[in-house]
Amino acid sequence: MQAGHGHQLQGSVGYHPLVLSLANTGEPLFVVNAAERPSHEQAAFYFDRAIDLCRRAGFQKICLRGDTDFTQSEHLDRWTGRA
Repeated sequence: MQAGHGHQLQGSVGYHPLVLSLANTGEPLFVVNAAERPSHEQAAFYFDRAIDLCRRAGFQKICLRGDTDFTQSEHLDRWTGRA
């Protein structure tokens, strides 16, 4: 079994949605149904949207975190400059 998905009752594979939320309140910013694709494929796009949303809301310090599937190392330098 691959990380990020589990077997459904019918024996098919289902992926977990991508959820971006505020750590202090748990308020969801984005919930993305990954359907038949791993959610980490869309993670960078939604991390960018979450940074923009939090900046517009007045947050001065933003910390992004996720499991190892969301490392997205090609984006880390860009996010370091924005978050």
